[in-house]
Amino acid sequence: MADDIHFLERTVERLAGPSLDIAMALYRDAELVRFIAERVLRPGDERRLAIALNPDSAGPFVVFEPNGHFVTCLGPDMKLQAAKLLPLESVGSLLAQHEVWQERWRLANERGSGKDAWRGLMQRLYERGDLVSREDFGAVAAFFPLLVDAINHAHNDLNARFLTQSNQCLRFLKKPPKHLSQQAELEDWWHDYMWLGTLPVLMGLDPSHAFIDESRSDLVGLTVNAYQTSDSTIMLRNYWMVARFGKRLLPSYRKQLRTAQHPYVFADALMGLVAIGSAHPSLRTEVRKLLRGPSGPSPAWTTPFAEDLAAGRGTFDQTLDAQDECIAFAVERGRTEIHAMLDAREHELLQQWPKPEDIPEDIAMGMVFQTSISLLEQPEQLNSFLVLLTAIVSLEPEQMFWPEALCDIFYNKWEVDDGLALLKHWGGIHQGPQPVRNEPKIGRNAPCPCGSGKKYKRCCIDS
Repeated sequence: MADDIHFLERTVERLAGPSLDIAMALYRDAELVRFIAERVLRPGDERRLAIALNPDSAGPFVVFEPNGHFVTCLGPDMKLQAAKLLPLESVGSLLAQHEVWQERWRLANERGSGKDAWRGLMQRLYERGDLVSREDFGAVAAFFPLLVDAINHAHNDLNARFLTQSNQCLRFLKKPPKHLSQQAELEDWWHDYMWLGTLPVLMGLDPSHAFIDESRSDLVGLTVNAYQTSDSTIMLRNYWMVARFGKRLLPSYRKQLRTAQHPYVFADALMGLVAIGSAHPSLRTEVRKLLRGPSGPSPAWTTPFAEDLAAGRGTFDQTLDAQDECIAFAVERGRTEIHAMLDAREHELLQQWPKPEDIPEDIAMGMVFQTSISLLEQPEQLNSFLVLLTAIVSLEPEQMFWPEALCDIFYNKWEVDDGLALLKHWGGIHQGPQPVRNEPKIGRNAPCPCGSGKKYKRCCIDS
């Protein structure tokens, strides 16, 4: 009550018009002020938070403690001391972020309960494989501040075991799993494979809170693994994460490009740099220089793989300059394909989106993640992949996934055949061509295999 009286006295004395309205709104929403303070003040910073109430940031100001408690209002002619000043223009973007977090918590409360609800939500994310829904992701995202260590641990584990596990499962191509333990091993591998496309989006939720070793960046290992899957959905989500980290990862990809000796590592560096350059105009000049060729000893640039990509260096430059065109292309194509898909199934969503242009832009963009492009098998699709990559780097985390209503159209529970089909794809990429075996030799006096009844030397041997 005393706070209310103090606030009213100071605001009536010192504020008027829109400034008074803004101050009143902030005073009534301590949760919002705490949210703003957490993102403006560094950990351990005990200064107060002063929010400017005019666009010129010259005052008046409303001052809060970091916990959201009101301190005072300062008039235009009063001096601000020992407080962190936040310009009014920054409040709008933080307010939008706060609304996102409120929606995430609503989803979290709706889809889980109890102190360990996040565990069940994380497990659901894992089990949904390649069709994680926007709603499920948002529910998990609400717990992000509590999950940072667990996400980093999951990332390190996945990097450590993925290739080993992949090679071990290749034996199932010769002898499909029959025992439950073998089927469970194949299922775990399949889900890990798909987790390569979900985990990076969790890591990109808030790069400022995610730990990375900037001297060698383990995130680069994650994107190399993603490139080796040759799955466009997994690759795009990983490079979206790279774009979110931006300048923090640029040194790692610069070093990787100059020292890589393996084609996959080299190509991963190229894609990572395109993602960073597309998302951050201030870094494009440096990215262009790196993409145009080596500035020092670089074994990778002398490999046949690099020579094949030489003609594509101009494409990298063109893509960096054409983000708006790439987005427009992805949205138009997505709307057309989603509408045709719904029309073929006579789905109820057609009532909500009777025409392709009615489909929201962010949902249309989600069709990008249903595109099948395999750069390892079809390197000529590089241009198409770069267009999609450039289009998605500015998406928000939830926009990396479709709404549940669309996901449920395609979702099916995992079957052994799903794992074998993916394993065959992986094996076809990484096992290389199999030896050609000669057919058994037919004796001259043996019956002819054509079924004529004659000896082979009297029949097809002469044809």
